[in-house]
Amino acid sequence: MLEVIYIDSTALETLTEACADLERAGCAVIVYGLGAQGRSLFDRSGLTEQIGQANLVATKRLAVERAQAILAQSAADGHA
Repeated sequence: MLEVIYIDSTALETLTEACADLERAGCAVIVYGLGAQGRSLFDRSGLTEQIGQANLVATKRLAVERAQAILAQSAADGHA
């Protein structure tokens, strides 16, 4: 979400639904570069809790590292 400076209620609802769909499919959602306004909306709407605090990161490098950690944990748990 790099350089997104505004998220309206329609976009927030779409994101919430997409994240729920992805989670039901067994996918993790990782968001990086979320600005203050977006972060505030994520927090107030419950999207931060839905995605997981650890999956909201500042940079693309941290997002890749987080994805690698999730994949490694999944492999360790026996999920391919």
